[in-house]
Amino acid sequence: MWQKLTIESKNSIEEYTKNRFEICDLSFSNLLLWSIGENTEYEIENDILTIRSIYMGEVYYYMPIPKNDTPENIAAMKEKIKNIIEENVPIHYFTEYWYEKLKDDFNLQEKRDYEDYIYSYESLSTLKGRHYAKKKNMLVTGYSLGGFVATQVARELEVNPTDGLTVDLLLAGGTPCLLKNISDEIKTSETMPEPYLLPLAIYGYQKNSYPDLEVTRLLKEPYASKLAVYFDGKSHTYKDFPDKTHDLFTDAFIHNTNHANVQIERILEANSLEPWDNRCEFVLIHGKDDRTVHFENTRTYAAKHRDSGGNVKLIDVPGDHTGAGISYFIYLISYLPKYK
Repeated sequence: MWQKLTIESKNSIEEYTKNRFEICDLSFSNLLLWSIGENTEYEIENDILTIRSIYMGEVYYYMPIPKNDTPENIAAMKEKIKNIIEENVPIHYFTEYWYEKLKDDFNLQEKRDYEDYIYSYESLSTLKGRHYAKKKNMLVTGYSLGGFVATQVARELEVNPTDGLTVDLLLAGGTPCLLKNISDEIKTSETMPEPYLLPLAIYGYQKNSYPDLEVTRLLKEPYASKLAVYFDGKSHTYKDFPDKTHDLFTDAFIHNTNHANVQIERILEANSLEPWDNRCEFVLIHGKDDRTVHFENTRTYAAKHRDSGGNVKLIDVPGDHTGAGISYFIYLISYLPKYK
């Protein structure tokens, strides 16, 4: 039975989507926001989630999503795809993982017109030329890690001005501001809502900037020696990380009794957000019930930013890390008319 997608649908949808896909199109926040204008509906049948929307008067479907990757579920998924094909309507958002599983049964085509990026990297990085003249005053925004990157970008543009670029508004949501604080919170917690996040940071730092970081002193096996497999960008084995802190991290890391702790703490502190005397309007939005990035993390940073001479508005909203993302988008939309 088809149902209208609403905020009350969150648990039902995320039972099939949460932590399974690397594209934002299948996040609940994104689905809910687009549903406002696209009359999105969903149906769950035979452990298969099917979502459909209407864009410019035409129906389209999202890739049917099986609850598990069992042969029975995959067979039911293929049958659902065949039924949709008989309706002669398009199906979008097949991820690379499912492309490999379905390519022998269906003709899956890449549609370049749906790609997001339309400017060349070289020209967009400097915004030179008449074509980009109206883009000199920028709105910089992002959520979660995107909020972290957005804040770093805005700070860099204000501290080290480039080619006349100015930031009018920096709006960041769910932002991990103080990275060492997050690590400290993990050490004192029995469980973690997103256990792969700190291992991902450790892997990224060691691979790209800090090759001497002693990963085996921080993470237990088999996780320490298999980070490259977990985060290869193709598999979904990062979901195999245990959510219990003592099952994932070494006792030495948890109790601060080895040299690697000093290493990672210095790295996290060096890569945290630094306050600055901002000229742009700076707004931070954060969920009061966020356990992935605790609200206190952003509140502490906001106070630190003000103490350093900066000006920031902190808005607390209801919800966890995912739920607060909806409020972030609503605030973003409300700010857009001011900065046209």
